[in-house]
Amino acid sequence: MIRRTGRTVLLVLAVLALVPVALVLPAPPAHACSCAESTDAERFARADAVFTGTVTGREQGTPENIHVDTAIFEVTRVYKGRVRARQEVESPGSTSSCHLSPGGTLLVFAHRTREPGARLSTALCDGTRPIGPAESLPFGEGRTPLPGVDVRLGEPGAAAPLLWGGVALAAAVLGGAGWFVARRRHSS
Repeated sequence: MIRRTGRTVLLVLAVLALVPVALVLPAPPAHACSCAESTDAERFARADAVFTGTVTGREQGTPENIHVDTAIFEVTRVYKGRVRARQEVESPGSTSSCHLSPGGTLLVFAHRTREPGARLSTALCDGTRPIGPAESLPFGEGRTPLPGVDVRLGEPGAAAPLLWGGVALAAAVLGGAGWFVARRRHSS
């Protein structure tokens, strides 16, 4: 029994002697803006929308969601999905400064959010990156973006078609209900 206790004590002392060595060893550098490697073709396959454009503005979070930043793009070419000429793209606030800074042309790989009123969103590891003017992309020629602006940008008149459509629908429903009530009263 004494022999076993002696071994245990020696083992504990050896471990305790190694602890200071482990504390002074340098830690590997942290990389806040890095991800697992994937090709543009793999990113393209996973994305709901792929386009090139320039960030013209950024909004830092909202009172409803302080953890999401929004970048506003002037879109030049669309390779996949429905993208407007002036498009809003959300990004987690903790990573948006790594890849959604104003200036320069970016290749954007975005996903539609799953909630109602789906928005485009991109995160650091989706592959959004700067591209050069002469860089050829493996997605073909692309097409021009849809005209107009993303209605969530809140620009004057941007939501007008949606608003007037709702007003017209409400007027039709109320008019139909009024006609139905008037007809029932008249026949009684």
